[in-house]
Amino acid sequence: MIVSPTAIINSGISHWGNLSKENFRLPLAQNQVVASSRNITTRRPMISVNIRCIRAELAAAAFSSRLSILSMADDNSPTFDRRPWGSFTVLDEGEHYKAKRIEVLPGKRLSYQRHGRRAEHWYVVRGTAKVTLNDVEILVNSGRSIDIAVGDAHRVENPGPDELIFIEVQTGDYFGEDDIERLDDDFGRG
Repeated sequence: MIVSPTAIINSGISHWGNLSKENFRLPLAQNQVVASSRNITTRRPMISVNIRCIRAELAAAAFSSRLSILSMADDNSPTFDRRPWGSFTVLDEGEHYKAKRIEVLPGKRLSYQRHGRRAEHWYVVRGTAKVTLNDVEILVNSGRSIDIAVGDAHRVENPGPDELIFIEVQTGDYFGEDDIERLDDDFGRG
């Protein structure tokens, strides 16, 4: 049960002990401190309802901020792109790497392709990926990964009923769309 810190303070007493009018500071986590105008005294080690409430509020605020950031990512954003098979979001990139979150719709698959200047590492975080690597089909479950070397023919497919999500880390010296040689594509792209 989560109880509001205000309700405990206003009641003046709780089953954790008496509340006095003295100030106190209670560490939440590393580099975080909460201050109150009341002191809580206890007879045993306390896992504070106040802390739980405050942490829940902080988590809600962080989640809300993340949703705001994600809602700003639309089709015109350089970090987000919607495709016929699903979408991807560029999470980070540097001179020799690019990291993406890729979401594949149920029953869809990406083109069978290869790259001349980059390798890829895929880590599945939700669902099961049906990966075709040099004409061999491999199932990659959530929590597992697979590596695609430079020049390997590859494709990923979502055989499941729910969205497939995986993190792709590309390494190499070039990440442009013109480094994609499509060998087969369900959407007529060359």
